Amino acid sequence: MDLTDYLKKRKSYLEGKILLLENNLREAPAGSLLCIKSNGYYRWYVSSDSSSRKSRYAYLGKKDHSLIRSLIIRDLSQAKVKDYKRELAAVDHYLYVLDDTTGFYRKLTEKCTQYLPFLEATSYPLSKKIESWLAEDYPVNPDSKDYSVKAQNGLMVRSKSEALIIRLFLEHSI
Repeated sequence: MDLTDYLKKRKSYLEGKILLLENNLREAPAGSLLCIKSNGYYRWYVSSDSSSRKSRYAYLGKKDHSLIRSLIIRDLSQAKVKDYKRELAAVDHYLYVLDDTTGFYRKLTEKCTQYLPFLEATSYPLSKKIESWLAEDYPVNPDSKDYSVKAQNGLMVRSKSEALIIRLFLEHSI
């Protein structure tokens, strides 16, 4: 598994987690939770209006333990969603950079096509299967002899599409 595959899996994982947490947050209780330490004990308060700074807080006693727990879980889930969204943005950006077709390598090889014959000799050797495939004869259309487009490696081909395919093959040492 290469980096791109890992990042795509991570992106899918993060999107799933965000969706799950956001669905759970829809069912979470509303209100703003406040914890104050007084006389060595923690006292919990909830406000039904979290948008106002002067909202009134109601005391939550021992009987409200499940509400306190639900509000804490809600706050932690909201924090997780924010963290997951930040990571997802970073993964998206990194995937964009990896897939960027305007990369430095591509720009250099497009401008300086004379580099490619020197790079072919230093590229990693092809596997035996690929070498045998390249050595095989294949049927050629006898009517199509119009080789008018020059590819990066100097080979004359029939279309710009074939020239683009050859360029991609050369970039990936195929």
